[in-house]
Amino acid sequence: MITIEGKPYTIHLKQKIFVPHDFRIYSYNKEGFLNSVTSHVKNLCFYQGYITGFPKSTVTLSICSGLRGLLQFENISYGIEPLVSAAGFEHMVYPININSTAVPFLSHNKMYIETKGLSDIQTDIKAKSDHSKSFPLYLEIHVIVEKNLYEYLGSGTTIITQKIAQVFGLVSRMFSSFNVTIVLSSLELWTDENKISTTGEVDAVLHRFLNWKDSYLVLRQLDMAYLLVYRNTSDYLGATFPGKMCERKYAGGVAIVCKDNKCCNAATCRLQPGAKCSLGQCCSGCQFIKKGTICRQQLDQDCDVPEYCNGSSAFCQPDLFVQDGRPCRSRTAFCYKGKCPSPDNQCRSIFGKDVENGAFPCYEELNSKTDRSGSCGRTKTGYKLCQWKDLRCGKIICKYKSSKPFFQTQATVIYVSVNGHVCITLDYRLHYQKQDPIWVYDGSLCGFKQICLNRECVDVSVLGFDCYLKCNGHGICNSRKNCHCDPGWLPPDCKTQGPGVGGSIDSGLLSVSDKLLVERYSNNIWSNWMLLIILPLVMLLVMIIIPVIKYSGLTIRTHAVESQSDDLKPELQKTLENGWALYSTGNLGFCFIDQTLYELELYGIFLF
Repeated sequence: MITIEGKPYTIHLKQKIFVPHDFRIYSYNKEGFLNSVTSHVKNLCFYQGYITGFPKSTVTLSICSGLRGLLQFENISYGIEPLVSAAGFEHMVYPININSTAVPFLSHNKMYIETKGLSDIQTDIKAKSDHSKSFPLYLEIHVIVEKNLYEYLGSGTTIITQKIAQVFGLVSRMFSSFNVTIVLSSLELWTDENKISTTGEVDAVLHRFLNWKDSYLVLRQLDMAYLLVYRNTSDYLGATFPGKMCERKYAGGVAIVCKDNKCCNAATCRLQPGAKCSLGQCCSGCQFIKKGTICRQQLDQDCDVPEYCNGSSAFCQPDLFVQDGRPCRSRTAFCYKGKCPSPDNQCRSIFGKDVENGAFPCYEELNSKTDRSGSCGRTKTGYKLCQWKDLRCGKIICKYKSSKPFFQTQATVIYVSVNGHVCITLDYRLHYQKQDPIWVYDGSLCGFKQICLNRECVDVSVLGFDCYLKCNGHGICNSRKNCHCDPGWLPPDCKTQGPGVGGSIDSGLLSVSDKLLVERYSNNIWSNWMLLIILPLVMLLVMIIIPVIKYSGLTIRTHAVESQSDDLKPELQKTLENGWALYSTGNLGFCFIDQTLYELELYGIFLF
């Protein structure tokens, strides 16, 4: 029985194990090496139940070292913790304020939601749900607490572990009606620095997290992973791929703090009057952000392109990059999938900053083997032998300079001495169908105008780069083979100068009126150039004709000014003292030279 605000409540509890006996906590030391310890959290301490008289209530408590947990009534929740300074068995019960649930649970950015195979997944989930009616299911979740949340929760491993365990006790209780047990398999704390950037749009954070998970959590015992992020404000509670959590590639999520959305009417689920948007990279203050504002920075200076808000949408344009095969890094490498791959950088990302790509003898020594120390891949039957030309495309082999041994808890470290240098690589012992993070990145240089693709060294021409002159020296081709123009140059071919940030036809910056403006601008430029060319030619023609008329007298019928002046139209009755003037009417031309009128038969010389 627990007393809350002076009123006693009877609580029914039953032991529930949702933390394994070998529960581990992972963290990184200052050198960036991963450490793990067995947690002191006792898996027999947790109980779940309900409050008598409140059929929809939920209780989850830890009874070791006092009572600690959550009591959720139908419309209000309370927390309970022991008073550390109290002499007796005293506890503090306090109400928990729940923020507005009008905030979207997940990001609404449809650009990232992939639906391929979704029906099959849903069918599989339904089948498993039916199966779970008679057999219990277990879902093992690895939780990662990023640095900001770690500091916000008090920077203490013990207290943070207890709080996370409480939350998952409540989650496990919610899923118990489906005969599903949520297991907190392990916890990871980013105490020193975040391993990925947690800033920016939550969808982008989710993608970075999933990529990181596929590389660094391959050996953990888990069904899915969650990254918990703290922010002062946020538009969402989190991000995940709805309906795809049963696929290992998408088995992850990002949970963040939320805030009230002032742009939406929660009761009607519609925008407030005057609001044009409520969320998105190109939405601010419920209005579309100005056209031409960068909404996604380029991640690679050579091989990525920025995206812009188009002024009429709340969301950024699709994420494009430079066409594969374009030279990068001072023409020492080639762009591939938005990056300029570098074996040196890959080595540093794995082994630290004082490491560089190994010399060819290192690759020859290790990747010529067909075992865990080196190969060009794995099949169901074993390791794949590298052909001599493919040696640089198997495992990444690095030159290790440090005198301290390298520690890696998730893989075996392999050293070999070649020509007085220490060569190093790793063996993750993955299933042959898993993507091994130690393979040389696709797109990495392996020879003269050759790159690695699928652990083979091939000619870079296979990428089909064909954008040498298309953008007229004022832009580059993007991954859709359309010109992305420099600022001050207009798409689609970057041939015409004009206002704006440049971009491409994929940037969404050009409306129908803008396209007409570009066309008129281009036509005006062409007309101006024609005038600059034609006027000097006309002047040159006049200067040539006049001396011929004056001194040779060829093909000219000469008349006195007095005898012709009466027959000329008023606009032609003009003489110049010691000068000349040129007039034309129909097929005749008239030229005054030294007060004498010459009549010329004009012939077509230029066609405009």
